[in-house]
Amino acid sequence: MKQHHKLLISQALIHLIGIVGIFLYFDAKFLWLTVAGVFLFAHLGIGIYCHRYLAHHSFETSSFVEKILNFLSIMCLQGPPMVWAANHVTHHKNADQEGDPHPASSWFRTWFWIGTDKNSVICQKTIKRLSKDKIHKNTNKHYYKIYWSIIIISSFFDFKATLYLFVLPVIYAFHMSSFTNVILHKFGYRNFETNDKSMNLPIPILLDSAYHNNHHAMPKSYNMAVKWHEFDMLGHVIDLIRK
Repeated sequence: MKQHHKLLISQALIHLIGIVGIFLYFDAKFLWLTVAGVFLFAHLGIGIYCHRYLAHHSFETSSFVEKILNFLSIMCLQGPPMVWAANHVTHHKNADQEGDPHPASSWFRTWFWIGTDKNSVICQKTIKRLSKDKIHKNTNKHYYKIYWSIIIISSFFDFKATLYLFVLPVIYAFHMSSFTNVILHKFGYRNFETNDKSMNLPIPILLDSAYHNNHHAMPKSYNMAVKWHEFDMLGHVIDLIRK
């Protein structure tokens, strides 16, 4: 089975678990776990590690911190970090053009990651760069074993905690990624005239790529805010990580 199909099936299962779980076990007192999971897995794991560190190499950190961030990215269920980064590099190269892995023009298909594996050729330069590190080789090889083992073991001890800490943040991250790929290439404002349709749309639920146009103009910058009224929280978190 292709990696992309494994990812879609895993996401479908998590969405199903999340919907049924919320219907049977809704408890507002557990929502703080979801907030924590979103920050740890979506924003540290994907936003900071896969996006700003692996794909754009916009800052340096220690191998110990990288191992932690690598694990957090696995629990966001968006595929092996190395593959995520290589796919994102391809997006920057071909944004809103032929070869874009998730073109905003394909609304529904892009939102639900349908056929995104066929739209472009993944960046082999990024794969070669990252595959030199054993952590990425092992993560890529055992990604789904690691993820589902943790979900199953955690559910055995406390399903409700698993639902709020692991499952709901994955669903949030899935749709916020799709929001970025579709909406932020159609609506918002622009500070830079880039060769794509990227937009800035600073709303509270978008903590990683709200300043998408800024990011496409300066992908190597780990802080996406450029004007006095713009605030990139994850840029300041990276300041702490660098220290």
